[in-house]
Amino acid sequence: MPYANYINYIILFFVLYLLLLINCLNVIKFLSMDVSDNEMSLLLLVSAQLLHDFS
Repeated sequence: MPYANYINYIILFFVLYLLLLINCLNVIKFLSMDVSDNEMSLLLLVSAQLLHDFS
C-alpha cells in the first residue's frame, strides 16, 4: 500500500506526543508536591533533554 509509510509516521508522532504529554503531566504533578532536590534536578534534566530533542 502506498500509504503504509504515512500510517507508520502518524503512529510514531502519536506515540511521541503521548510521551510528551505524560512528561508534562508528571512535571505538573511533581511541581505540586514536595520533592527532594535530587528528584527535581533529575526531572528538570529530563524535561530539558526532551525540549532539546523536540525543538
